[in-house]
Amino acid sequence: MNEKTKIDDISTERAILLADDNDLNRESIRKMLVKHGFSVTSVKNGKEVIATFTCSFPGEFSAILMDTTMPIFDGINAIRIIRTSSHPEALSIPIIAVSANESEAERKSGEAAGMSDYIVKPFDADTLVNMINKHIK
Repeated sequence: MNEKTKIDDISTERAILLADDNDLNRESIRKMLVKHGFSVTSVKNGKEVIATFTCSFPGEFSAILMDTTMPIFDGINAIRIIRTSSHPEALSIPIIAVSANESEAERKSGEAAGMSDYIVKPFDADTLVNMINKHIK
């Protein structure tokens, strides 16, 4: 199931879909984002992020933060599936891959799948927020 955080007076222009299988990482990232004015819907695996995005209405999310290593579908495969889905924003939504490893091979796989950017854990809130803001309108 989705864990959704709602904050008064926050538009969907600052809504993030967060996918990470690690509960501690997911909660830590969620708190960082909420503190910086984002609303966050979080899911635990690649299958859930695909289902949540493809069933969302256009404009519901402004970006997706996707762990690269998750069960069911890893982040790279989930990106590929999202990019080839029939969702109206499949090709335009920013997807930022999150990884514990700074790997050129993983980065290239992510780029080939359609990721918009790549951030390596651990990162601070300012770095993450600046990266997201770079990609959202």
